[in-house]
Amino acid sequence: MKQKILYDFSDPSKFKLHRLIRDLTDNKDLREKFFKSPDEVIRSYGLNDKDKEVLLRADPVEMFEYGISPYLIHDYRLVVLGFGNKPPEIQVVYKGEKSQ
Repeated sequence: MKQKILYDFSDPSKFKLHRLIRDLTDNKDLREKFFKSPDEVIRSYGLNDKDKEVLLRADPVEMFEYGISPYLIHDYRLVVLGFGNKPPEIQVVYKGEKSQ
């Protein structure tokens, strides 16, 4: 019996969206700018209106069905949106140094 693949390689058309999410998780200054003016940050990454809607709604099921990596969905919701119970700076596991 053939197993169903739940997640395969990312669609190349989602690269800019993946790049933005990764940059948001890694860059505190970009996160702060994103909170103040999400439209400006999203536009600077060249994302379309659908990308913007999916990102700002932050529904994990919708994000997954849209083709966003489940690992990035987790990081985005935990670090960027702060759905974890620790400050974002501590939630990032590895940034070149050991986290506290």
